[in-house]
Amino acid sequence: MNQLIKGLLDYGRLGQDAELKEIDLNKTVQSVCADLATSISLAGAKIQVGKLPTMMAYETEIRMLFQNLVSNAIKFRKPGMIPEIPNII
Repeated sequence: MNQLIKGLLDYGRLGQDAELKEIDLNKTVQSVCADLATSISLAGAKIQVGKLPTMMAYETEIRMLFQNLVSNAIKFRKPGMIPEIPNII
């Protein structure tokens, strides 16, 4: 929850003092999945994550990218279908 709140506060400051940092995408995706654990569980979603690289990126923006990908896969599915994200790579 703290990460989610921090992300929202950071989102409000997008573009202000944004700094490229080396980001471990594996940790970012794990953190996003932990934040969305309730939604993932309620939907019965199956998410598979391959080995991801580290990269220079803006931390808040890359985190929001993965949050949107996972939450949209859960939200915008055919009724009665279990959402599957076969490989986040």
